[in-house]
Amino acid sequence: MIICLAQKALPPVVWHDIDILEGWRTSGHGNYASAKAGLIGLTKAVAKEVGSRNITVNAVAPGLIGTDVSVSMSKEQWARMSSSIILGKAVRPEYVAALVAFSASRQAGYISGQVIGLDGSLVI
Repeated sequence: MIICLAQKALPPVVWHDIDILEGWRTSGHGNYASAKAGLIGLTKAVAKEVGSRNITVNAVAPGLIGTDVSVSMSKEQWARMSSSIILGKAVRPEYVAALVAFSASRQAGYISGQVIGLDGSLVI
């Protein structure tokens, strides 16, 4: 999933959302891993290209998000997924929304070219 966000009243922002869970610690997902790496590279490259125009470009890498899909997982699936999350719980959708909203604000106008993990310390 890619989220692109631009605002004219505030400094322009381009935001990418990179799902870190699909294929995490499993084999046979080279295509997915390379696509994620491509988005990370794109985020950094575009940040360099458009930074001189006061446009910020960032990516968010959320972990397991507590949605209807994750709630419907079996107990075994949930145990397998959450066992690697140090905080032991899924990120709430409003946390992802708050991070993206902050990134689009004037207060985040100096953050660019970053991949921000929102994963409960899954990837350390």
